[in-house]
Amino acid sequence: LIMKKFQLFFAFLLVSFVFVSCGDDVDCTESVLEMESEPLYEAAFDASDDYIADPSDENCKSYKDALEELLDFIKDRKQCAEESGEIEDYNEAVSALEGEIDALSC
Repeated sequence: LIMKKFQLFFAFLLVSFVFVSCGDDVDCTESVLEMESEPLYEAAFDASDDYIADPSDENCKSYKDALEELLDFIKDRKQCAEESGEIEDYNEAVSALEGEIDALSC
């Protein structure tokens, strides 16, 4: 689980880089993306902590739900990565989150 948390953090860093690198499109501005994404990242990290502390089915489902919400948010902003030329980093981050979700047994 520690490795999974590291992978999630790595995905966060990659996606943050992609989003910060976006052009002038209103939906891709750093301040808007940061404001919109921060609660989703916090929810995913909190759910991860809860699941690590108590790997119950309930905590697993909460963690999975938080990751899926984060993934949906990121996928909806693919255009930012395409416009900034950071699509490879974006794809790595999406793959890392999908892998984390798929690895959960709930």
